[in-house]
Amino acid sequence: LKDETLLQLKHQINSFEFKIIQHGRQEWTMSENSDHYKGNERLIKGFNAFIKETNSNSCLILLEYGSDVQATKQLIKELGIEKHVVWLPKMLRKYLFHFLSHSNIGIGSFGRSWYSSCAVYEILMASLPLIAYRDLKLYEKYDLYPLLNANSDSEIANQLFYSSNNKVELKNIGTLSYQWLLKKQEKRVNNILRIIDEKEKSYSLIKNQIEKIVHFPFYLFKYQLLKPISWMIEFYTVRLTKNKFA
Repeated sequence: LKDETLLQLKHQINSFEFKIIQHGRQEWTMSENSDHYKGNERLIKGFNAFIKETNSNSCLILLEYGSDVQATKQLIKELGIEKHVVWLPKMLRKYLFHFLSHSNIGIGSFGRSWYSSCAVYEILMASLPLIAYRDLKLYEKYDLYPLLNANSDSEIANQLFYSSNNKVELKNIGTLSYQWLLKKQEKRVNNILRIIDEKEKSYSLIKNQIEKIVHFPFYLFKYQLLKPISWMIEFYTVRLTKNKFA
């Protein structure tokens, strides 16, 4: 992704006062019972109601990712809200996070209740409040992060109304979301480190390596075996490139 493209997108997005981002997949033309269904059309219709009611200087930021990108673009065109929608091309997640950090609110999935996902955790890490669907009956014993709960077009529109009119409260919700994530992840990481430390103290070098292979095969393969290979490939690629253009 070229720097000029990033700058153009940033300039376009910053021309709006209220920025709403959904950086998950566009998947909604299949059965609502499918695990892949994200309910994106509910967001589009809810955003349309919000724009038509408020006529505000707001934008919806979407990612060109998923099997229903073209269907979403067609729906946006039929509703006549193209000028309020900014499409991001597929990009590395580190670039996506840049756009998250410049938004006011993040959007998850609708139709099905999800406790977590990469997109959700990235929204929380960016200190953004989250609008998504949560079936409270499923999480009675869970430690839950803050959420603006919605599932239908009208509920999404209402949460957008509330969010645009309560930006201070919105920022406070985002801060609480970030604090929840830090607390949750710190506990998980410390638990993993404790397990590794106990294994290293209890076993010989050979047994320790066997345990790592059994319990952390992906980590071992990716970081212990592939790292030296990637170094060699990078070294020779650089040398070949230099020779080619010398």
